[in-house]
Amino acid sequence: MIITTIGLVVHSLSDGFALGSATYSDITNESSLTIIIFVALMLHKGPAAIGLTTFLMHEGLKRKQIILHLLAFTLSSPVSALLTFYGFNLLSDRSNAGSPQTMKLVGFFLLISAGTFLYVAMIHILPEVYCNSDSH
Repeated sequence: MIITTIGLVVHSLSDGFALGSATYSDITNESSLTIIIFVALMLHKGPAAIGLTTFLMHEGLKRKQIILHLLAFTLSSPVSALLTFYGFNLLSDRSNAGSPQTMKLVGFFLLISAGTFLYVAMIHILPEVYCNSDSH
């Protein structure tokens, strides 16, 4: 059960990387990429949090433990978005914010975000759900 939370936290971190890098790239060219990524994150964070809570309750965790797991999950995206945005600000100049190289990096972070979600779902969550449902 802890591996599920760790996997979702890693996925949430990569969501934050995608949002932070998109925000940085949108500063100069006023693209709507940040809004699209933000809306997509908001649309799937709620169901992911409900799914994680349900899974942890099914596993028999106590309320305080579930809250700690959810806290780690919910804080990881904003923290990584801020770190990524300010990291880009420190490491590059604003004139390159909308460059093709920056946009490739944003795309790379988006791919990592999607890939980590699929990995967690296929490797860790689905087998545990099927194994637990067979034993009942």
